[in-house]
Amino acid sequence: LVCEEPSGNRNSPVGYAEAISGMATLLTALPLGYLADKYSRSGVIKGGGVVLLGATCLTVYAILNTEHEKHAYLVICVAMGLWGLGGGVISGPAQALFADSVPQGQRSHSYNVLFTLWLIPSCVGPIITIIMFSTLGDNWTLGMVRPVFLAGVLLEIPVCLVMFLFNDQDALEKIGSSQSLISEDMGEESVGAEPAGPEPAAGMRCGPFRTKHIPVIMFIGDLMVSLGSGMTVKYFPLYFKNAVGLSPARVQIIYALVPLCMVIVATVAQRVSVGFGRIQTVLLFRFLGILCLVTMVYYAEFRSIESWQLMVPLYLVRTALMNSAYPLSESVLMDTVPRDTRARWKSLESILQFGWCGSAVLGGYVADKYKSNGHDGYAQTFVLTAAMQVLGMVCYMPLLGLVPRKEAAAGEDPEGGVNEETPLLAGADKAVEGNSMG
Repeated sequence: LVCEEPSGNRNSPVGYAEAISGMATLLTALPLGYLADKYSRSGVIKGGGVVLLGATCLTVYAILNTEHEKHAYLVICVAMGLWGLGGGVISGPAQALFADSVPQGQRSHSYNVLFTLWLIPSCVGPIITIIMFSTLGDNWTLGMVRPVFLAGVLLEIPVCLVMFLFNDQDALEKIGSSQSLISEDMGEESVGAEPAGPEPAAGMRCGPFRTKHIPVIMFIGDLMVSLGSGMTVKYFPLYFKNAVGLSPARVQIIYALVPLCMVIVATVAQRVSVGFGRIQTVLLFRFLGILCLVTMVYYAEFRSIESWQLMVPLYLVRTALMNSAYPLSESVLMDTVPRDTRARWKSLESILQFGWCGSAVLGGYVADKYKSNGHDGYAQTFVLTAAMQVLGMVCYMPLLGLVPRKEAAAGEDPEGGVNEETPLLAGADKAVEGNSMG
């Protein structure tokens, strides 16, 4: 928000800094995932703690030394690279270790709890900023926002310290004890487990796709959604400032409400998925979220209505719906991939941050180039976002025939009962013969 060039081009510098963060994740995610799978998840996580401490120090330095704007911006860019590297560790090896510690059949619930615990503290930051803006002044000036930035960055220090407490030996699943849909689908036998039988299960099918394709399908679909989201997410505060006309404190009120809305909708989504199916719920909630974004574009462009009474509720509902499906999709992915490749798949998933941050450059360019209702062309970026997210939903469609509706524990038939020969794919042949779509 404080990256303003003399030319008045306010959006592009934000996009460039975000792109650096995404590029850092892109270049390091897979090597870090390989090291975590091959050697030690907790060792890589501790290294990430060191990186995040460095990012915190550089960010604080840049915030305190803004007299030379170009120098401060360069330091911020370096810090963003370190934030991208550290964020890849959190979303890769750390998430893989969490999945190792949760029994199969309970992951959607556990990820929902994790999601909730992650979101609730997210309300604290905006609440602190509301208090500080109310005390120091509710204006969009560097002097007003600097203390707010410092408070937010310093709160990252406990996160860095916690990363030194992880231990691989505390996980439920150890190396060599993995069971997954993919390992069974490919006819592999888990180390130390009883053979599955003379003929491995064929797995569930949907056209040319098989169970082993689930992670790839999810990655491509999520990449499309990520590319679309990156064009707008970082610019919503600017949209509320420039188009809707909200003060800093009021913008922070929105971001204090967002986590609460996401917790509520994510809990609803998890309960709906029990009977409706995880993938079915993901698609439904994403569709409704995209519909809210399209509604925002309609009222902004065709009705010239951008009042906070309309735009803020639509934004809150849209954001909650689009993000509520994360615990469900994450549980599907972790149920699918073997333990000894989870960190790599999670690191590959963290590369989505590059798409997120890289497309922020395009979003900033579009917002600066096109004008709408007398301000930057945010509505145009919203249209691009909706189109990319619809494409992501289309990519997810084959999963309807590959992922059972019921989330089953290891050894449990998704249709009920227990299959001793191929516990993770029990009932798959029935689904294929019955041409079931999930």
